[in-house]
Amino acid sequence: MKKFLKKIYIVLLAVSFLAATVGFFVFATTKEHITENDISPDVQFSIGKRQLKGDVWTIYVPHIASDNPEKGNLTGRIYTGVVKNLNKHAIKSWNVEINITQHCYLNNAWNGFVEIYKSRAEKKPSQPLIDLKKAKESDFSVKTIKNLNNILIPLNPGSRIVFYPSIEKYIPGRLLDVNSISMGFVFYTEDGNELMKFKSWKVNYEFENGLFYRPFFYIFLLFYIMWFCLVISGIRLHAIRLAKERDREHDRFMLEQVIKAFTKFIDAKDIYTGGHSERVAKYSYMLAKEMGKSRDECLNAYYCGLFHDCGKIGIPDEIIRKPEKLTDDEYKIMQSHTTTGYNLLKELTLIPDACLAALYHHERIDGTGYPKGLKGEEIPEIVRIISVADVFDCMSQDRCYRKAFSLEKIIEDFKMNSGKQFDPEVVKAFLSLAEKGAFKV
Repeated sequence: MKKFLKKIYIVLLAVSFLAATVGFFVFATTKEHITENDISPDVQFSIGKRQLKGDVWTIYVPHIASDNPEKGNLTGRIYTGVVKNLNKHAIKSWNVEINITQHCYLNNAWNGFVEIYKSRAEKKPSQPLIDLKKAKESDFSVKTIKNLNNILIPLNPGSRIVFYPSIEKYIPGRLLDVNSISMGFVFYTEDGNELMKFKSWKVNYEFENGLFYRPFFYIFLLFYIMWFCLVISGIRLHAIRLAKERDREHDRFMLEQVIKAFTKFIDAKDIYTGGHSERVAKYSYMLAKEMGKSRDECLNAYYCGLFHDCGKIGIPDEIIRKPEKLTDDEYKIMQSHTTTGYNLLKELTLIPDACLAALYHHERIDGTGYPKGLKGEEIPEIVRIISVADVFDCMSQDRCYRKAFSLEKIIEDFKMNSGKQFDPEVVKAFLSLAEKGAFKV
């Protein structure tokens, strides 16, 4: 469950960060725009021929007439465009892209500057930003036709004009007229009856505080807040987890010291088995680890191993230290250390399995053990582990009545009693450790 929640946390952290970052990047770097087919509640644009007297005239251009006398006359007209801001926010910046759909000549533009792209394929303007009202012939980088005081720029279908408002009408961050801004163009055509057809245009614009004005900004802001909260909560939880782990390690250390002191006192009663409890605890930890148990389970096995013989504290010294074979009555008294240990430890809630280890560590898988004759899985797994560790330590140590067995002999005995006295899975772990050289006799 913890691993699943951790995965969910990581996914939420990544998704919220990526969504917020991508959203902010997109909205921060992309201007809004409308085209000739769009209806916008924020901005409107219109362009067409101006309807004032004197807005149409004809000139003769010898340069054009030299190629074809019939085409020497050009008709000029004034066209005006109007950008209307319908929003309460001031427009921060804007420009108008006008696509040319017919052969014509651009002569002038006012209230702004223009860039000219001679074809759709061009990514950089053929004519960089220029003020046509003040431009001289030497200022142009595109081909022009000079006629008296007129400079004509030939344009063909596929060309594009980009208009930017001039400083007189537009101040960055604030418009002098936030409701309506006009622009003007003079176009010449060879057919006196032919009007310019503005069938394709686009207005790119950005409001002051445009990022905050856009509704989606707050959605991505929410993602950022969620990401920030997840980061803070993750740091806090990690800090709490580290603090708890430090406390647990400290408590574990203190507990281990107390238990070891207690078990040394117990082991001191038997001059022949000094250090037995600590060795059983160590072997129990090794066996649990070899069986794939968690660290907490291995530590539990270790502590239970330390406590398994605590009931011997109630056995008279003359019985524990007797070098000769015990009588039947003495043997029954010796067997009572299991129940004595249980009674001593049953209130120890810090290590709840310790009392079971004390009570059942002489039980056998085949049911011939004591004190209750439990069989198979009736014996708790932790006890089955400690049982193998206990017998191994007994066989690998010298006794007053015999010498320690060799490791080969011990291995043979465990194989023979697997499934009878010992749990086969624990024996398998023991044999694996023995093969790795973990035990020395």
